[in-house]
Amino acid sequence: MSDINFYHPEERPWPNPRLDYASIIGHTTADSVRLWLRADRPGDYWLVVASNPIPTHGTPEITASDEQSYTFLLSTDAGETQEIPTERIYPLEFDSGYDITKVVDLEGLQPDSRYYYCLLQTNSENPWILGHEDKLSVQTFPEHTNEFNFGLYSCHMPYDGRKLVNMEMWDLFYQELSDVQARFIIGAGDQMYVDGNLQLNVWSWLRQVKDQMPNRYDMIYWYRDLFRGYWGVLPVRRVLRSFPCYMIWDDHEIMDGWGSFTEKELVAQVDATLNEEEREYHLALTQEMFQAAKQVYYEYEHSHNPPTDDTIEQFDYEFNCGCSAFYVLDMRGHRDFNRDSLRILENSSGNA
Repeated sequence: MSDINFYHPEERPWPNPRLDYASIIGHTTADSVRLWLRADRPGDYWLVVASNPIPTHGTPEITASDEQSYTFLLSTDAGETQEIPTERIYPLEFDSGYDITKVVDLEGLQPDSRYYYCLLQTNSENPWILGHEDKLSVQTFPEHTNEFNFGLYSCHMPYDGRKLVNMEMWDLFYQELSDVQARFIIGAGDQMYVDGNLQLNVWSWLRQVKDQMPNRYDMIYWYRDLFRGYWGVLPVRRVLRSFPCYMIWDDHEIMDGWGSFTEKELVAQVDATLNEEEREYHLALTQEMFQAAKQVYYEYEHSHNPPTDDTIEQFDYEFNCGCSAFYVLDMRGHRDFNRDSLRILENSSGNA
């Protein structure tokens, strides 16, 4: 990756901590939960899942009797060691791919049941990574229900210049979801804005550095940087780790109005002079940006949705809860108003 950093650290309007270690509850059924995890650095970790709250006062240790059987031990300051009952223990290796994120499918669970989890790095000086400061848990769906509640949100834009604004909305959202015992939430597009803050606009940055010939890997880094900023807001993190969250993107995870421009209008997003000699290069830059946005969207949002067909870059999906079926439509992944037909919903195989 070439050294084209995304702005300078002191110029970024992040009044909040950026996302480091985090979890998101994803696709949930009556017997499974898809769990998204992010680590702050590569390494070997353990995911511990238990039916009861996991005690965290002490030093954790994982022992293995064979490659698939593990025991969770907790040593106290008094020198006592006790075995903690668990449902499952998963050895996880986080690497730099997918921005140190990983998705784990917890399977074989009981319907309408709550399970607690924590993330450990036992070979670290500070082994407790997630689940020690706040008790983290997931809950499966009931097998049969005629009534349930869910939440819906979109357009996560928490910044006014360098200030966080409207955080009380996320606090109230969390409280309302908790009060009605919501089964899940749907993030219906624009989970972050690549161009919503003048001080941190990925397309303005591209215009500044386009002569340095940035490549897709540079662009992937920029998009990841934005997700880590927007999702580092603590009230947002609390909601996403507390309720199963289904997501779909819209234009602001790519570019405002993506898919609705002519080629001339698209090139103008990179080169305001509409320099004809460099038109093809600028058009190619926009397509590289889209591919970068698509990869990072998969890493941070789609990866914890229900699984879909990666061979046709399918982002639309369906899921069930009780007596209801839901279908979430992708309005951006294959959108192109320059086509003669099927301008919004054509997939890579050429079908609607």
